[in-house]
Amino acid sequence: MAETYYLCRVPSYDIIVMFNEADYKYQRHHEEHLREPNERYNLELLAKGTKKQIRMYYDLIQEPNNVS
Repeated sequence: MAETYYLCRVPSYDIIVMFNEADYKYQRHHEEHLREPNERYNLELLAKGTKKQIRMYYDLIQEPNNVS
């Protein structure tokens, strides 16, 4: 069984990061248990899948849009 990975955007830093399942759950747990909500730690989930699927999706969103 392939491990699940998560591709997330951190809007405050404008970066995209990939987490394995354990790291993703840790980050979400951390967000939920902050004393005061902090927008810097919020993640936007972009994709969930195997490592290969996440890499393909990341490559797809990085290519410029050539539609006229």
